[in-house]
Amino acid sequence: MAAGLAAMAMMAMCVSGVVIHRRIFADFFTLRVVSKAQRTTLDLHNLTGVVGLPFNFLISFTGLVILMGTYLPGIQAVLYPGEPAAFAVEAYGTPRASPAKQPADLAPLGAMVGQAQRRWAVAAPATVLVFNPGDRAALVHVHQDTGARVTMDANTVVFDGATGRVVAGPHRYSPTLMTLSYLSGMHYTWFRHTTLRWLYFVSGLAGCALIATGFLFWIQSRAKQHAKAGVRGLALVRGLSVGATAGLVLASLAFLVANRLLPDLPTIAGVPRAWMEVRVFCVVWLLAFANAWLRPHTAWRDQSVAIGVACFAAVLLDWVTTGNVLPLDGAGGRWSAAGVDLVLLCGSALAWIAARRLHARSQIVTRRDPRSAGSKP
Repeated sequence: MAAGLAAMAMMAMCVSGVVIHRRIFADFFTLRVVSKAQRTTLDLHNLTGVVGLPFNFLISFTGLVILMGTYLPGIQAVLYPGEPAAFAVEAYGTPRASPAKQPADLAPLGAMVGQAQRRWAVAAPATVLVFNPGDRAALVHVHQDTGARVTMDANTVVFDGATGRVVAGPHRYSPTLMTLSYLSGMHYTWFRHTTLRWLYFVSGLAGCALIATGFLFWIQSRAKQHAKAGVRGLALVRGLSVGATAGLVLASLAFLVANRLLPDLPTIAGVPRAWMEVRVFCVVWLLAFANAWLRPHTAWRDQSVAIGVACFAAVLLDWVTTGNVLPLDGAGGRWSAAGVDLVLLCGSALAWIAARRLHARSQIVTRRDPRSAGSKP
């Protein structure tokens, strides 16, 4: 629900941003890097907003559409009263069965995968899901690989897990569901299109810069005014700006580090491993907000240092735990893994450079006026 509200807010901001900024095309070609930080921040905010507008609108819109069953469950309940599984059967051709509570061995999965491939003629399998394993009512879903296209029409073939007999599929989607599958593909980006995936990456970075510069411009334009009026809300917003930008990056990196450090067990302290990673993310994010409010003068520098360390630690732990060293990844054709490591190493370097400049800036401000040290982001 929180994600849905955030997506709706993001769509509203995309539309209102276009309406407010009447000079949207002029803003696209305007970036004045001058000594006045407020002017440069505003230009960068406008530029990244225009560049990332199609991507931001697309991601928020597709996120709302593909999860409408979660946000509006009443529609499915009205159309399929008392039969929640009937929707999946009609839409995706994927029947479900309750456990029979009678033990039975699972038929060879290789034979099922081979039979599914013959039914698809040319496509390869992507995932195999087993429901009710070890039960007489076991079902096996073999999904088609959709990496060669944007549309996520998996054309699932369903097998009886105990006998290996085909129960359903491959299911051909209706035009409505094909449209939904296309929107899902645009959102999840499971397709193997290098140029388009890099475009997504750059657009995502533009969106991050848009949010960060929006925070900074708001603080820069109102700092003196609020200080004179004695308004205390500026400290709250300043902390939010650090936690929502640098803190979010740090929490994401903590998630990657936790993925490498946590024991490879189904549960840890009674919590599923995947949820433990999520908890690490949330705890680190909360700590980042706490740092931003408790140490406002050094929060940007503190979290830049932490990001630099976490980026390098994520790469190092990946090398130690998997043996996927960066040069070997490239030589072995594992460019996805090599790309992630390179981006993390570049992020580490940029974070250290930012931390050093923030430290040098704070020293200059301290020499000029000790009372205003660290007052500017």
